[in-house]
Amino acid sequence: MRLCKVAFLCVVLGLMASAAAAREDPRAAAMAELSQLLATGQYDRARAILRKATGNRPDAALHFAHLEGLILAREGRYEEALQMFRSVLVMEPNFTPSRLELSKLLFLTGRRDAALEQIEAVQLGTEDPGLRRLAQGFRNRMVLERPYGFSGYVAVLPSTNINKATDNVVFNAGDNEFHIDDDSRRKSGVGVAFGGSSFRSWRLTDVNSLVWTGSADIRKYGSTTDFDEAALSTSLTVDHRIGAFDVSFGPTADFRWLAWKPYAGRAGVTLDTTRPLGERTRLFTNVLLMRQDYVDLNYRDGWLATGSATVRHMLSPSLALAATGSRLAERTRREHLDHNDYRLQVQLDKEWSGGLLTTLVAGAGRSRYLGEFPGTTAERRDETWSVGGRLAHRGWSFNGFAPQLRYEYTKQKSNISFYDYDSHDVGISLIRSF
Repeated sequence: MRLCKVAFLCVVLGLMASAAAAREDPRAAAMAELSQLLATGQYDRARAILRKATGNRPDAALHFAHLEGLILAREGRYEEALQMFRSVLVMEPNFTPSRLELSKLLFLTGRRDAALEQIEAVQLGTEDPGLRRLAQGFRNRMVLERPYGFSGYVAVLPSTNINKATDNVVFNAGDNEFHIDDDSRRKSGVGVAFGGSSFRSWRLTDVNSLVWTGSADIRKYGSTTDFDEAALSTSLTVDHRIGAFDVSFGPTADFRWLAWKPYAGRAGVTLDTTRPLGERTRLFTNVLLMRQDYVDLNYRDGWLATGSATVRHMLSPSLALAATGSRLAERTRREHLDHNDYRLQVQLDKEWSGGLLTTLVAGAGRSRYLGEFPGTTAERRDETWSVGGRLAHRGWSFNGFAPQLRYEYTKQKSNISFYDYDSHDVGISLIRSF
């Protein structure tokens, strides 16, 4: 019954979106008639009306493809409808009615995170206030109609070691010189990472929800168990919503195993907020405070605090710019392990005509350790720069998944040369966010 209700809502909102997109057109009355014909199943008549309304307009093909997507969705042929709306966005990434329909069908077929990503692109990127209101309304409906979810991943891990496979055999720390033995440089061998996360929410009032989240992650290497890792994490937050302003607060905890032996546990609290900064911009903030307890390394016990703020601005439904500033502070029982980290990152996401999706990322950071590095009279200082990107294409999808190619170059410079490195990281993953 719930599926039928959501499907009906999708169709109704789809007709409203089409009408809203055309309300400034002199043929708005024809668009209203088109919506009525779709609602009553008179598809051939709807096609004829649209043909007359669009005439020789350059964007006529977009409207016809969008109409066929609406018809497919009305008939319950959701995967075909998804492909149709994606084909419209290949031709014109800023055609917001099709992006709105894509979001609703992604939600209807169980792809909640992808649906939210697309609906926010409409809500923040469109200049049409009618479509913006529709997007906001449907986003709220998504939260109410989908109180649970699950996602998973599998990835291949390259061989590495503790300091990014540095080529250094000898390193300097102050006036001292050290030699790295083979055991310290031992590589892990190629491995595999896999895991998943899930959530469950309970609506308490119109503006409050209780949300549980949990995740599990495993890294397994073929040639050794020394680098194998497993982690479990969980949190329970109260989410409070006032219009477009969201606040989440509650306890969180995680535990790690290293080489299949208990390694460390953490527990603390987390606070997340989301608020609008104008019609096209949002501010996301996160604060996390955790107590750390290491099973066999008592000198590492202490606390960890992190904070971040991200401003994301949609220049259009297909172009977004984001900037993130973050701060991390860790305190232990050894001063040379205590440090403060700072990082700034900018990201540009673009969806091109033809179906190409690109992301460019650049960042810079620094770490300042508070005690003298062992064997030296110097406090460790690291400077890190990185640049990279991601590529995907709508035309390369298979059963709703598309391969994404990732690359990142990272250079770190440290006054303790053991921590100097240049790293080139390449990966391929499958995404469903398009």
